[in-house]
Amino acid sequence: MENIDVSKLKEGMILGQDVVTPRGQILFKKDTVLSTEDIGHLRFYNFDQVVVDGSVADSAADGELLAREIEALEEENTKAPTPLKVAGDKKMHKGLGDDVSGEVAQSEAMERKQALLRSSDFHSFQMNYAFGVNDIKELFQRIIDGESVTQDDMQKVVDRVCEGVTSSHKLFDMLHEVKADEDAVYTHCINVSLLSKYIGRWLHFSESDQTCLGICGLMHDIGKLLVPPEVLNKKGKLTDDEFQLIRRHPIFGFNQLKNLDIDPRIKKAALMHHERENGSGYPYHRVPGEVHPFAQVVAIADVYDAMTQSRSYRTSICPFTIIENFENDGISTYNSQFLMIFLENIAQTYQGDRVILNDGTPADIAFLNRSRFSRPVLKLSDGTFLDLIQRPDLKIQSVI
Repeated sequence: MENIDVSKLKEGMILGQDVVTPRGQILFKKDTVLSTEDIGHLRFYNFDQVVVDGSVADSAADGELLAREIEALEEENTKAPTPLKVAGDKKMHKGLGDDVSGEVAQSEAMERKQALLRSSDFHSFQMNYAFGVNDIKELFQRIIDGESVTQDDMQKVVDRVCEGVTSSHKLFDMLHEVKADEDAVYTHCINVSLLSKYIGRWLHFSESDQTCLGICGLMHDIGKLLVPPEVLNKKGKLTDDEFQLIRRHPIFGFNQLKNLDIDPRIKKAALMHHERENGSGYPYHRVPGEVHPFAQVVAIADVYDAMTQSRSYRTSICPFTIIENFENDGISTYNSQFLMIFLENIAQTYQGDRVILNDGTPADIAFLNRSRFSRPVLKLSDGTFLDLIQRPDLKIQSVI
């Protein structure tokens, strides 16, 4: 163990003891393998020295590159946030109403959005997505009509929509812009297919397992087509009978798939994607060890997409609000290993994006907080940084 100046830290060094802020908050725990972002955090909080165990992990970056990155962070961290007096003498950062920074932020965000909408990649994705919706409609109807459908038929739909999607960041940007509310069940199944496949990639599943996960996501909600539309899309409160009918859609879906010559995991995902680790799910209230891992993956993708999409009965929810809900309530509800890897990767897809806080302040996502992915470090319009862990009164209201 040795004390080392923060200015001399290298990516891959391992902390020998907890790093604690002056307020007593643990910023990093002992044995954390430091990343470039972590070192930037330490500089941001003006730490002079930390204790390391003297070793460097195999993934250490080139020293010269690391030095340039830290130097850039140091230059950006020279200014302190500008406080603003508000009612009750509560200090807040400047908001949209104080100057034109909000208008500039939204203008820049609109330019990025328009550039995406004009890109050939988005046009291709949009076209493949529309064809995919038509394909899955036909596929579902064939299954419901009792026709013979193969796993290859299902795979063709997934392959069509995945064509040209080369990164998770690009995928989430494009999914955010594709709107097809009138085909909610079909578009949801396509989205969950893509999300499930990427979760499999993040979990380092084999290529064949990732492929199967994509089909699991595609087929998971076929049972909803057997729920009357007036019940499925009802805007008002459901009656007890209507609620129980909707909760039977996993059974309806399994019954449609059970006699097909397809991977059994696809059938299990359709049946179990609403089961939960604490036994609170449905239709059979299964307990840990009884829910198939592929159904656990689809469950996470299903909830995330359902909450981020607009529906007839509510507007979409900010992704960071959903991440926060997962952090607060999801550890005992979902497979915790799958969930944490999912949250980290989801949050990373928004790194660098422009957001609006609940007080109207525009900002860019600069760093993720590993202990709380819903509360990253933000870069404000004046170049200063704001750590949302230190400001519980603030939260991300929307991504623009």
